[in-house]
Amino acid sequence: MRLSRLLRAPARPQFVLGFTFTALLLVAYFLYTFPTSFGASASRYFSQTEPLDPAIARLQQRAFTMGGIRPVCPLRDWHAERYAGLSNSSNIFLAINFYNNEDVLPNFFQELPVMLKHLGPERVYVSIFENGSTDQTQEMLGMLQRVLNIIGSPNTVVFGEPGETSRLPGHRIEILSRVRNKVLEPLYDGSAAEHVPRKRFDELLFMNDISFCAADMLELLYEKRTQHANQVCSVDWMQSVVYDRWVLRDMRGKPFYRWEDVTFYYKWLPNPWTAGFSPPLRDSPKDRARFENHLPLQVFSCWNGATVFDADVFAAPDGIRFRMSHADIGEDGRPAAFSDKASECFLSSVDMWKAGRGKIMVVPKASVSYDAGHYRVHRKDYLMPPTDGRDKVIWEDKPPAQVAMQDYGFWWGPERWAPWDEQR
Repeated sequence: MRLSRLLRAPARPQFVLGFTFTALLLVAYFLYTFPTSFGASASRYFSQTEPLDPAIARLQQRAFTMGGIRPVCPLRDWHAERYAGLSNSSNIFLAINFYNNEDVLPNFFQELPVMLKHLGPERVYVSIFENGSTDQTQEMLGMLQRVLNIIGSPNTVVFGEPGETSRLPGHRIEILSRVRNKVLEPLYDGSAAEHVPRKRFDELLFMNDISFCAADMLELLYEKRTQHANQVCSVDWMQSVVYDRWVLRDMRGKPFYRWEDVTFYYKWLPNPWTAGFSPPLRDSPKDRARFENHLPLQVFSCWNGATVFDADVFAAPDGIRFRMSHADIGEDGRPAAFSDKASECFLSSVDMWKAGRGKIMVVPKASVSYDAGHYRVHRKDYLMPPTDGRDKVIWEDKPPAQVAMQDYGFWWGPERWAPWDEQR
């Protein structure tokens, strides 16, 4: 058959239907595996919350036009009932670092007012340290501070200079420790406590630049109080994997994934044909069952995008401070030439154990992400919690003797096992 006749021939219905079905299946698979702003475009609608002050609404609208996709975050009746005890019940120091975050800030404009209204704005001190951004972050944070002032939350917003947080290769943790301690200065020096009832803080909530709903943060606070925990963490997702591999360790000292199961993820960006991962906690069946049923579980260490600590262990003059590994400090007291042996977030959990505060757990129901599309896939805020007591954590008093260390974040090699109490 000549090519011209073939091109003029009508397509067979079976072929058209088969081709169309296959194409739609591939598109759906790709969007599920790699959610994007296109796949999450519906999240630009408003959350269903009570009307706020008109001035706040105007600032929100302006921020929403400056970029970023916001999730839809309706609070149901069962949310209100579950989190009722959080209202005006304790003082919270909320710390956030931002750097070139114009895309994620609209999420904060939308959800922070909801959180603060529920918790009691005058009981939440908001401290923000911005690291010298070159996009619209500084302008947007100026607007966010106006929102906080209207709501009535005491706050500090500090702007860094461009290049202030630049670093030589191998000194990332030194810089991150510095900026995390910067945002906590009002807690350290006691000035923030002067602005809240009782002049002291009960909890320190630290949030990264994440996609989230207010219910995720309320869930963390709820679980910390009802489980009498010392530190609780969300679960941060990227693609189909729990992201914070450098920090997260179970009570056997193991990462949530075997190194050989996910090493390709950290070497290359996965594609739709290799996006499947082995499930987390393959070596801990009981923990895996709890995780898959979205129940809290005790861990040795965590951070995972958002975490709540006992505030008093940081507020004390000799309390915990973000730091580098002791192995990164030379005999002269100065950082080594290459000083990123351990994450400052991992070491904060280490120091919690050293302080006798080892009730540390992750809360799978508070699932967040650094990408709005991935948050859409993995969020759990809409799931009703169990009412039969299955969520209760049975605490272990002793940490594992050794913990898997991923020195310097070198993902292409297996972990090194070492004593938990300090990297060596």
